[in-house]
Amino acid sequence: MDVWQPPGQTISQEDLLVVESLVKKRCRGVLSVASRCPCGHVEVIRYYPLSRGRSGEVVAPFPTLYWLVCPAIIRQVSCLEAAGGVDRMETRLRREPELLDAYRRNHEAYRRERWSLLTEEDRRLIEERGWGEVYHQRGIGGILDWRHVKCLHLQYAHHRATENVVGACVEELAGVRGCA
Repeated sequence: MDVWQPPGQTISQEDLLVVESLVKKRCRGVLSVASRCPCGHVEVIRYYPLSRGRSGEVVAPFPTLYWLVCPAIIRQVSCLEAAGGVDRMETRLRREPELLDAYRRNHEAYRRERWSLLTEEDRRLIEERGWGEVYHQRGIGGILDWRHVKCLHLQYAHHRATENVVGACVEELAGVRGCA
């Protein structure tokens, strides 16, 4: 039985094996490497936004596009999160309207990107199954209320892949560094 591969997949077999060794599981639906450290190691991967089983059967919506896989960065972001980083970011969002507006724009861009990656067939299936809200209203990592921060790892992964103001703040607050 062949393992389902997402449309548009560009990750090399070598990179996929590295990612699987980092996350310690078989990965289905990885589209590409979204970010590498200066040493060339994989930091962030981009997933196909619909979860499928081994043979390709649709399992569930998958609202997370970007996953942080670098163990060194995961540890650093985890320390910030454990020290109240999510609450600190939400406080900043409440106090800084410009930051909140930029964060809203990040969610909107993420939502558009996620939808654009889907095939027409998958878009129809999503609508038929009643999952449209996940794709049309929810942002980064499936967040519905964009005044909140669900997970700093998601925000930072999005920041490394494209643009995310909360992820940029995480980088600053945690002093995130990849490989030496």
